[in-house]
Amino acid sequence: MRAKRMKRREEKLIIAPMIDVIFQLVLFLLVSSSFQIKPAITLDLSKSSTAIGTEENGIVVSISADDSIFLNGEAISFASLEENLSKFDSRSPVTVAADSFAKSGSVIAVFDLLRKGGFTEVNLRTHGQ
Repeated sequence: MRAKRMKRREEKLIIAPMIDVIFQLVLFLLVSSSFQIKPAITLDLSKSSTAIGTEENGIVVSISADDSIFLNGEAISFASLEENLSKFDSRSPVTVAADSFAKSGSVIAVFDLLRKGGFTEVNLRTHGQ
């Protein structure tokens, strides 16, 4: 009788299913996470004890302390603001973020341009306490 030789099985690590699972986990985390967009312009907003938070999901007009005007983060002149606002749908929500040291005349002029443009959903962004 011949003794049967046992073949030694070589164990191999199959990595393809593990890569698939890791890829699906990464994809799930990317899809389920939410990203917060921070404004690129630093403003010292006026404080309000009755402020209600609003989402900045539309048009953002920022007025800095030296009365520079920014439309969605891009510096523009006051003269071209009306022309640039006309490119947007008047039903879009508008957030006005004015520095607490900005001149009130500049803020009122921006609100007047928004009213002339037909924008009805206008919010003034403040800093809550």
